[in-house]
Amino acid sequence: MTPPAGAGLAVSRLTFLRGRRAVIDDVGFNLAPGTLTALVGRNGAGKTTLFSLLSTLLCPHAGTIQLAGVDAVRDPGLARRHLGVVFQSAALEPRLSVEDNLRFMASCRGMRGSEANAALPGILEELDIAAVARARIDTLSGGERRRVELARALVGRPPILLLDEPTQGLDPMARQAFWTRMRAQVAQGHTVLCATHHVEEARDADRVLLLDRGRLRASSSWRSLTQGLRGVIELVTVDNDKSLAWLVQAGWRVERGEGCLRVAAVDVAAQLPALLCAMPVAVVRAEAHPPGLEAVLDAFGAEAEGTACA
Repeated sequence: MTPPAGAGLAVSRLTFLRGRRAVIDDVGFNLAPGTLTALVGRNGAGKTTLFSLLSTLLCPHAGTIQLAGVDAVRDPGLARRHLGVVFQSAALEPRLSVEDNLRFMASCRGMRGSEANAALPGILEELDIAAVARARIDTLSGGERRRVELARALVGRPPILLLDEPTQGLDPMARQAFWTRMRAQVAQGHTVLCATHHVEEARDADRVLLLDRGRLRASSSWRSLTQGLRGVIELVTVDNDKSLAWLVQAGWRVERGEGCLRVAAVDVAAQLPALLCAMPVAVVRAEAHPPGLEAVLDAFGAEAEGTACA
């Protein structure tokens, strides 16, 4: 089932206070249907509070939230019908089977037995959990449980999906498999907002929202966010001492690492071939590491502090 046209998420001047402190401070953004947006920020940035507001668990002190055209502040009950949520902590009943958990969610969404019977097999197959449909949740692997969490969010095919650190605790293979399935939902027209601390997920998103101390500091592609930021080229040569001396003389920013040399550079993928050609010492290993999430958070955090002090 394809979500209806216009089934996006719009937030305007959203503010939430704890005492006199703004935990969410004048935040606004618009997410179109058929897009995957990553929400990033350090612990304490306000990501969980923002998700609680968007999922109608909290009511804002100011601002508006539109879920598929429904005012979530004025009519949270109606807005929830357009929303599927995967929480950071498990929301499944561990003693029940996969199918029973999904049927319970279907009943919460007001689906009749015949509707659930028609809808659930497709979701189970889509997320590759049909084989464990009758298994208890507490017997499943971590990856299987997260897929069941996503299946639970998809019951009733809500057009908007909110995912709060959905791949936390999964190994890289299970994380990649989960992300691939999320991309399939986006291809079907769902609006997906995913809080993450994995740089691979932020890089793969259509757009990244950067939250810092309750304020939205950036809303852009990962490529735009990292433009001008330094990554690292790790080098191991047959003579690291000689290589270090040459790199310093040639004007590179370099430091010693654990058995390697770490060269800081902008656009490391483009710089690496030229550096290898110029090196006067044989290179045993070379790896380019683009700027990561911490580098982006540091850059925009420092920018915010500079603005505040100006």
